[in-house]
Amino acid sequence: MLTHVCLVGTFEGKRGTGLEMVFESELVKELRAAGAVLYCKTSVPHSLMTGETVNNIIGYTTNPKNRNLTSGGSSGGEGALIGLHGSPVGFGTDIGGSVRIPAAFNGLYGIRPSAGRLPYGGMANSMDGQNSILSVVGPMSHSVASLRLVMRACLSQQPWLHDPLCLELPWRSDQEQQIQDILDAKKPLAFGVMLHDGSLAPHPPVRRAVKMVQQTIERLGHHTISWTPPSHKRGVDIVKKTWSYDGGLDIHNALGLSGEPIAPQVASGYGDKPVGQANATEIAATNVAQREYQQEYMEYWNSTVEMTTTGRAVDAIIMPVAPFAAARREKFKYYGYSSIFNLLDYTACVVPVTNVDKDVDSPDADFEPVSELDRENHDAYDAKLYDGAHDHASPMLPTSNPQVKGVPLEPLKMFMSQPSWQATGVINDLPQIHSQNLSLQPNPPPKIDANGDLHRKREFLDMLDQSRATELALKEVLESVRAANQLAHPTAPFDFNFFALTLPEMYLQCLASPPSLLAEPSQRPYELAWSVALPSTEQCEVLRACLTSRLYEWRRRCETSQYGGAYPLNGRDQQPRLISANERIKQEETAYYEHLEDAFEKWRKLTDSERSDSWQQACAKAFAREQEKHFATKRKLDMLEQETKQLRRKLEHPPHATQTSEEAPAPSSFLTLSREAIQNLPPSTGWDYDMLISKWQARVQSARSAQRSLPAYGSDAGTPQAGLTNGHTPMSVEEHRGSWSTQDSGRDAHGDEDHDHDVVMNGDAYHERSASSSHLNESRGLDRASGAH
Repeated sequence: MLTHVCLVGTFEGKRGTGLEMVFESELVKELRAAGAVLYCKTSVPHSLMTGETVNNIIGYTTNPKNRNLTSGGSSGGEGALIGLHGSPVGFGTDIGGSVRIPAAFNGLYGIRPSAGRLPYGGMANSMDGQNSILSVVGPMSHSVASLRLVMRACLSQQPWLHDPLCLELPWRSDQEQQIQDILDAKKPLAFGVMLHDGSLAPHPPVRRAVKMVQQTIERLGHHTISWTPPSHKRGVDIVKKTWSYDGGLDIHNALGLSGEPIAPQVASGYGDKPVGQANATEIAATNVAQREYQQEYMEYWNSTVEMTTTGRAVDAIIMPVAPFAAARREKFKYYGYSSIFNLLDYTACVVPVTNVDKDVDSPDADFEPVSELDRENHDAYDAKLYDGAHDHASPMLPTSNPQVKGVPLEPLKMFMSQPSWQATGVINDLPQIHSQNLSLQPNPPPKIDANGDLHRKREFLDMLDQSRATELALKEVLESVRAANQLAHPTAPFDFNFFALTLPEMYLQCLASPPSLLAEPSQRPYELAWSVALPSTEQCEVLRACLTSRLYEWRRRCETSQYGGAYPLNGRDQQPRLISANERIKQEETAYYEHLEDAFEKWRKLTDSERSDSWQQACAKAFAREQEKHFATKRKLDMLEQETKQLRRKLEHPPHATQTSEEAPAPSSFLTLSREAIQNLPPSTGWDYDMLISKWQARVQSARSAQRSLPAYGSDAGTPQAGLTNGHTPMSVEEHRGSWSTQDSGRDAHGDEDHDHDVVMNGDAYHERSASSSHLNESRGLDRASGAH
């Protein structure tokens, strides 16, 4: 099943879009523009519509804190990776809790923004076109400072200019400062607290976590009230209707592409096959019910002004993210605590609070369930099994309140008594264990003794210059290697003009030669070889199969040339070019097949005598070509033999004259000779690395002294172009093949500009970034959720 599933090439669950492997979502483009490094995708459940992460490729993703429990979903792989500090920050999408649930289960901070706050364009989605409850994208991390950093960095890229559904709403520092002023003045805030939503009772450790939060904020002088809004059960029923508008058709169609089985966690909500779909009248009625519920909830929120001591309505709500610290396998059956705020479209964030303690969080002895599902959830709690799992709280903020929209994080962090990490522009979160003992002040800069340390500082700068110059020299070398690759590897499927050939000539040039010409005329020695018989319909199919194979190899070679070694490419402008190149490849493939059909049609119309003459002429040409290849190969062997003899004589009797400045030594890393022996060889087309490094070091030092940076890595200005410079002769293809390991070409089949190659050097270290995108300049390891809800 694994092989079968992996062979299905799709984009967002659809085949034949032409966007496979060349398209990136708008958020990814914004992150790259801000300097982020994306290094992996993480596991999600198929359908993206379950709170447990399970699929037919990776399997079940367990909780890294307690493997008896789930890591959450649908961004469970992301939550698990960040929970293990495998990445400092990541993104998921949320239509019912899929950012908040993994964050809560893995002890992370996470935020679900309101719809349109961050760009969603180009992300994978389930039930595309269902617009009653929109999926949104949000980050997860180990600290509030990191969430604040990535949110500001994304918004600094002005995503509303590229995604029509993204609101033109920059980061509002003025409102952030208003909240900070309230805290600095020690003015109280007001919070609504909900322990039970009326449908499912949270487990004992979850209730304890919410009470801990309530006690903490009250001790800090803030006010709390009991939150009793309109029935959450009614809201959850509306959510379920929106999730089943199509009767599960979209999910089952996606599974049907590979024939893979549906996971029990998904089947519990969508069955084994699609059911009846809602009609337009039913969808409209659900939308009306949603609007009315939102109105009632807002009116209740505003009415709390009479219940607080601040003279304002509550500033936020505090309640569980889920009724358990984390779900047991196949036990996540209620999403009401998280999905209600998708229905309301309120901003919601997750704050880690504590861990389950089997000695404290004992089961309720006097529990009285309100439903059979409530009883089942209660019975699933085992204090020993849950021991050590993370507990959480989830403050929610209304999108309609302009005073708190988008800026809940700093005050909530203080309420949780978390360390006040300063956002330095570097995502480098530390584990929260024993964090109360860490200093909250930034480390002072090291003192430099003007007399004693000046020489050491100068040596350090020289070392940095030397390192950078070495990398730039390597880049200059690689430019010519890529140029040689372009010559060594043709940018067409064949090294001859396919469109100038007749059918017999195609037959002889495209197919392999048989091991013997003495076989029966109708016999093909092996599948993709030609026989001595005249081309027939059957043999034309053999030629078609060969053409298909060659075109597939050519497409892969073109893709490698386009992507280089650093796919996906940096920058938004690269994407249209890649898509355009992909379209050109398809058009050329179509032209090859059309020419084959035309050639066969012309061959079919010839008389038997004309076919025989044409076949004999093609065979004669083929024989002449093979003879020429044989003679060319013999000439090369003779030349190599002479060079070998000359080299042997040179090594046995080395001259004592010193090398002149025009003589450049061959690269020592590719010959089993000492550098002294290589320097005594005759002039060659190799590289003088010391000269190159010295040249670039002089440029680096000059740029530093002038207080300006070098051109961005991979830019056109100031960067050596393909081919050798400084008086060197370009390497021939043969020399390239014999001296260099193969590298991916930096230019595509149509001569497009060179791309960065991170395999060779860390290109982003040399990118010049504007002030607005400097927040992530030092970040490393930012990973990407694959569009999970």
